[in-house]
Amino acid sequence: MYNNILQCTCVLLAGTGTFGRVCLGRHRGLGEYTAIKILAISDVIRLKQVEHVKNEKNILAQISHPFIVNLLWHYHDTCYLYMVFEYVCGGELFSYLRNAGRFPPNTATFFAAEIVAALEYLHSQSVVYRDLKPENLLLDREGHLKITDFGFAKKLTDRSVSTMISSVINPLLIVTHKMPTQVSNGSLHAI
Repeated sequence: MYNNILQCTCVLLAGTGTFGRVCLGRHRGLGEYTAIKILAISDVIRLKQVEHVKNEKNILAQISHPFIVNLLWHYHDTCYLYMVFEYVCGGELFSYLRNAGRFPPNTATFFAAEIVAALEYLHSQSVVYRDLKPENLLLDREGHLKITDFGFAKKLTDRSVSTMISSVINPLLIVTHKMPTQVSNGSLHAI
């Protein structure tokens, strides 16, 4: 399906980031829409993001889940890295949340269940997703979530598991010993 970046046309600029941009793309032969993430190699190197970009590409190339954006193809030339993703037409959950102020309980539960299902799948693949926020949750045409932006995701090895556990547990121990808390109405509050 995708074996040459020239098969895709950039229809419009959908967004920009620190060292790249995302275009709404269209496959010339198939006519289907895609999202094309274009990263300037010089910026990736200058900003010391090489490992993050490699992790993102490698992780997304190995996984497949209905609530995670699908990487269709990747390529690089001397100046740019290209990642072609399925097009998720509903936009960011952040926009909907900002407009609504808050979601009704049924809607929040629905979205939470899809996030948990995706994270559970990632954990079964030894992947930790470390950038969960409404801006990184996209809605498809049926209203289902898709997690995107795996730049900070990490594939765990036996060694990295113990490092990850200690980096999470140690601060928790410090916080729980130094900050007394109480629970009221189902919410945790610092005293």
